[in-house]
Amino acid sequence: MALATEPQAELEGVTSVFLLTADDDFNALASILLEDGVDGRVYRIAPPPGGEGVVAPCTAGRTLFGPGLVRHALADRHGRGARFHVQPASAPRPPGHDALFVVRAGGTLEPVTEDPSPAPGRQGDTVVLLGPVPSPT
Repeated sequence: MALATEPQAELEGVTSVFLLTADDDFNALASILLEDGVDGRVYRIAPPPGGEGVVAPCTAGRTLFGPGLVRHALADRHGRGARFHVQPASAPRPPGHDALFVVRAGGTLEPVTEDPSPAPGRQGDTVVLLGPVPSPT
């Protein structure tokens, strides 16, 4: 982070940054500070609606995974047994699964965001999904 906040620093070869820490204010501040220092985009996990952080609720920027898939919801869902799945992007999405990333045939990782989301389904693309919480048996 110290290197990235240096006004003259550029993080060569960095094409995307994903800020996924449990500290929403850190993610928000880091996204602002890193924006001009990378060759690509900076994304952060969305804070909970009505969060009490100082900075996070007041900043714009690119947030990951679309509405409803904010940090605490993802952590809770995974903690209750939801698992990640990888499948060809052209395959139908199973019920209850949310798309998180598309891995293009050439190896580029594109996150799903509120807008614009990558268009999955190209030949050779792969999609990373988060499944539903399993039903109790």
